[in-house]
Amino acid sequence: SSIYKARPDVKSVVHVHPFWCTTLSIAGKRIVPVGTSYGHYFPDGASILDTGFGWLVTEEHGDKLVKALGSGRAVVHKGHGVVVAERGICEAVVTTVTLELLARQQAYASMLGSPQAYSKLEIEQYDHRPSGANIWGSSARGRWLWYERRLREKGLA
Repeated sequence: SSIYKARPDVKSVVHVHPFWCTTLSIAGKRIVPVGTSYGHYFPDGASILDTGFGWLVTEEHGDKLVKALGSGRAVVHKGHGVVVAERGICEAVVTTVTLELLARQQAYASMLGSPQAYSKLEIEQYDHRPSGANIWGSSARGRWLWYERRLREKGLA
């Protein structure tokens, strides 16, 4: 509720406990834009909120969550999960899935060496390259439709 009060642009909030996002936070690693498939969703990375052991249940926790989120789309609650704030349900679902995929990519890359994040400039150039917008378009709709099609192909939708 704190996010909805502070961010009138947010119409959908998701809170889940994805494995890789949570695991990176336990290791003290912030999720950063390490890959071109998912990194452009988080050009500033995702901040980590550490409130100690436990859940976000008080107004004070809500205030800390809003501060950690800022104008971003996601925050990782250390050792617990993620909170995603978006303008709609499609965007919220796609952003949540994308954050976990980016976290997994970063975690695997960390096993091999030191992942290097792309700069904000590199990401901006990707989104504005001569061939037009990135392949998913300017919204999450393209990815949402792709997920929907995959579910139908598997007989799950």
